[in-house]
Amino acid sequence: MAILQIKGIDDALYARLRRMAAADHRSISQEVLHLIEEYLAREESEQVPETSARALLALAGSWDDERGADEISAAVRTARRNAGPKPAL
Repeated sequence: MAILQIKGIDDALYARLRRMAAADHRSISQEVLHLIEEYLAREESEQVPETSARALLALAGSWDDERGADEISAAVRTARRNAGPKPAL
């Protein structure tokens, strides 16, 4: 297994790494390795070629509404009743 030595880390960054490692119950070396693996995995997943399904999901977005399910259902029912048949032109 390879050994990596990093020189020139400023004190603030080292302190931040130490806090993160302690929060995750890891050594600083284990935390740095975890962060590198996490970053590289995310980078690889972002380079996955876009499929039509991914493009559709990106365009679809998500539903954002402050109302509860009952209120939304009631609004849909009301809109359907009020729509009624349209007169022919």
